[in-house]
Amino acid sequence: MPTIAELEQSLTDAANAQDMGAIISIVSSLTLEEKQQINPTVFGYTLTAVANYTMTDAALAASTAGTFMQDVGLYTDSSAISQSYSIFAQFANLGGVNAMVDNTDPQIYSSLDPFSLGNVVSGISFAAFMDPAGAVATTTNFLSHLSLYTPPFFISNAMANFAQFGLLDGVNAVVDNTDPQVYPQLDSLSLGMTLGGIAMNAFFDPANAVATTANFLSHLSLYTAPFGITSAMQTFAQQGILAGVNAVVDNIDPQVYPSLDSFALGQTLAQISAAAFFDPAGAVAATANFLSHLSLYTDPFSISNVLVTFAQGSSFGQSLDGVNAVIDNIDPQVYPSLDPFALGMALSSISGALFYDQAGAIATLADFVSRLSLYTDPSFISSTMSQLGSLGGQNGALEAIMAIVDNIDPQVYPSLDSFSLGIVLSDLALSVYTDPAGAVAKVADFLSHLSLYTDPNSIAFSIRAFAEAGVLEGVNAVVDNIDPQAYSLLDPGNLGFAMTFIANDTFVLDDHDVAGTLRNFSQKLLSYTGEAYIEQSLQTLANDGNLSALGGVLDYVTSAQWDNLSTSFKDSLPGFGITAGTYLDDKYLGSGGADIYFGLGGNDNIDGREGNDFLFGNAGADKIAGGEGNDFLDGGIGADVLTGGAGSDTFALNNFDGVDKIQDFDKAIGGDILDLRDMLSGYDGSQPVTDYIHAHSAGGNTIISFDADGTGAGAATDVAKLQGVTGIDIQTLFDHGQILI
Repeated sequence: MPTIAELEQSLTDAANAQDMGAIISIVSSLTLEEKQQINPTVFGYTLTAVANYTMTDAALAASTAGTFMQDVGLYTDSSAISQSYSIFAQFANLGGVNAMVDNTDPQIYSSLDPFSLGNVVSGISFAAFMDPAGAVATTTNFLSHLSLYTPPFFISNAMANFAQFGLLDGVNAVVDNTDPQVYPQLDSLSLGMTLGGIAMNAFFDPANAVATTANFLSHLSLYTAPFGITSAMQTFAQQGILAGVNAVVDNIDPQVYPSLDSFALGQTLAQISAAAFFDPAGAVAATANFLSHLSLYTDPFSISNVLVTFAQGSSFGQSLDGVNAVIDNIDPQVYPSLDPFALGMALSSISGALFYDQAGAIATLADFVSRLSLYTDPSFISSTMSQLGSLGGQNGALEAIMAIVDNIDPQVYPSLDSFSLGIVLSDLALSVYTDPAGAVAKVADFLSHLSLYTDPNSIAFSIRAFAEAGVLEGVNAVVDNIDPQAYSLLDPGNLGFAMTFIANDTFVLDDHDVAGTLRNFSQKLLSYTGEAYIEQSLQTLANDGNLSALGGVLDYVTSAQWDNLSTSFKDSLPGFGITAGTYLDDKYLGSGGADIYFGLGGNDNIDGREGNDFLFGNAGADKIAGGEGNDFLDGGIGADVLTGGAGSDTFALNNFDGVDKIQDFDKAIGGDILDLRDMLSGYDGSQPVTDYIHAHSAGGNTIISFDADGTGAGAATDVAKLQGVTGIDIQTLFDHGQILI
């Protein structure tokens, strides 16, 4: 048996002779005891000789190294093992590297020289010039075993090398096989360069570049220089490879977001929007994805401009999807930082899309304004509505106006341009000639939001427009929706002019429709109306004999206004058979004929006596008795006491100011009548009368109440008490002609 010294000499001789067969023969014959006793440096010297044999026969050197490491690697000097790895890598003998990796006992890993391992991984990456597939496979094998013991700087550089060489499989091999414990120690700058190199490869292999980017960032975004991440996004965006942009966005760790450069993100977003010219759907999807992740960290000015870009495109027929992608995905915290002027331009451009996509434009306007009106230059909001109004009913322009009106933040109202709003209101009102019902609804909606900020002259004009068109529902829509704070801003002359148009409708429309409208107008606006026009309106009503309308106005004429009416007007009243009281507590006894009496103000006591009388209490708590004949009794404002007397009398119930007591209502067929026509003007019979008028018994009396909209949404208001009468059925009275609506 040879001694240990002899075995050591034999190994040294075989190494010096580069006799691979002899080396294998010796190590394979060693006993465990001999392996343990031979000097590790002798094994090391032999192994380095095997590695150097690569220059003669790379394959034999590799196989010999594998067998050697398998047999005696555990007893070999670790520095020599490290050196042998380096030699194989230096000579690009990837088979040798793999033979070493596959046969190195894991117990040795921690003893290996890190710097040598670093040189190995670098050498493998450079071998990609000659053997790309081999370099990738070897990288995978090496790092899956040894990444935890290899200096992170070299791993980082290997990735950068693969990216620079365009070998993305190599990048993936490094990424996928580096132990996660190493990630925090990798070189941030090198990782950034690697990512940039991956993105540049999209010129040649887009799909692979996208997939590699996703893989890289899903593992390493938290450790990559932020500039490299934004640079990669920009590179993909510049090439129009939106899938690459998405790959970056979708795989960045959210902890990285605040470190990204706001301006660079803004440029990327702009480049994404530019891609809409050749890939509209892709640009929209990429924009939505980008902003849903990164809007909070992106230059707000760029976001604003991208919104303008998409909006301007929509005004030339492009899809509104891009606009919506921006609006719907901006973090609300960004809103205050957006550019008001740019937002205004975007809003104006969106309105232009009505010519191509009415429904889409209207929906987008609503969405835009509901989110961004508070941050948009108010002058653009006003002017956009005004421009839409100039289109009349074309292309859904009026519906677009309402989409804006209904979604403006109320804080914006005071900043809107009063004159522009007035033009819009006028345009809405003038649409009455093409769409009466639509005009009424739109004007009501508009004024319920904006009456306090709209040019008062236009409000008065809208009343006039509806009156001229004979659409009294429109007049009421205006009157009912003016903010009371705006009453004093209205011009008395313009209001008066509008009032005269309503009064003139008495010649062509139903008297009670006119009466109800004038009563509504007078209740709210007569105090602000020019007295000359009040007189003109009263004269018109007297000439036409519309006594209900005349009474409705006189209910609200004040003592001062009455005193200022001309003597000629007052002197003309007897010519129409009309007697007017005073603003004191008057007592009036009828003439015995058919009297027409208006009590004006005060708590009056009126007795018509004989004849078919028309008796109006007007303001005050009046007592009115019809006496004999078929009389018409209208208590006016206040809680009045009405007694019809003999005959079939009509009791007018036309306001909500006080509950009138009717002392002797006769419910029998052919008996007395309840007249609510002034309260329910325009009733078309499409709903049951019982939806509007209710009756219930209380203490031996019957209470009549009125539901203005017939929906039951609000509480019905009591308007009359029928003293001593029970068993009232509204439908029966209506069927017998004893309820007029």
